[in-house]
Amino acid sequence: MNTHFSCIIKIPSTGSDIDNIKSYLINRFSNKSIFSEILIHTPSHTNDKYLASESNPFIIIELNSITIENIENNLYSISTDIAELSSAKKPQCQVMLSRSFLPESVNSNDLTLTSYFVEYEGIVNSPADWSSHYIKHHVSLMKELPKIRHLLVYSPVPWDQQEAVETFSSILCNRVSFLNHQQLDEALNSPIRDKMRLDYNSLPAYQGTCTHYPMDTYVLV
Repeated sequence: MNTHFSCIIKIPSTGSDIDNIKSYLINRFSNKSIFSEILIHTPSHTNDKYLASESNPFIIIELNSITIENIENNLYSISTDIAELSSAKKPQCQVMLSRSFLPESVNSNDLTLTSYFVEYEGIVNSPADWSSHYIKHHVSLMKELPKIRHLLVYSPVPWDQQEAVETFSSILCNRVSFLNHQQLDEALNSPIRDKMRLDYNSLPAYQGTCTHYPMDTYVLV
């Protein structure tokens, strides 16, 4: 299992210029070793037999780093710059510990993907126990999804938040990624998906929501 820190930045998709945001991130960071990886996830579509297609209101930027300081030192300026590129509301950010549950050799050369981004929002009695159950039981099933290329689980961590940076709060997020839309659809309609739905119903109780967003993923840096 590989770990690093991730900053998840949610930008309202309405009124946001995706091409300008992509260009900004590439031009600012392509020649600097600040982040180990920068991805952008844009709204897409899928066919999920268990869930109706949810309208994704966000573009998501994912900034990955081996140190949390790289994120803390750059997030204010990134958030401010992105807000100026968009006529939408200011972006919302959360810093998380990211765990990758597939070998790097499986996915090291993937530059374009189709993803399912899942976010759990709400309140639980014990976040640590809830996350441990999720990783032990749910992730073990997710690893068996056919043709899966990426499997990441994001857990919130304390960080040095600047007042001007707007935040959101999640119990946990995950991302599964595939090479194309067809493979994502096949995975979501596979027998493993049936087992995942049964396991989902066995999660410790929490008060909140769980959203599932299909997204097109681009590795920019």
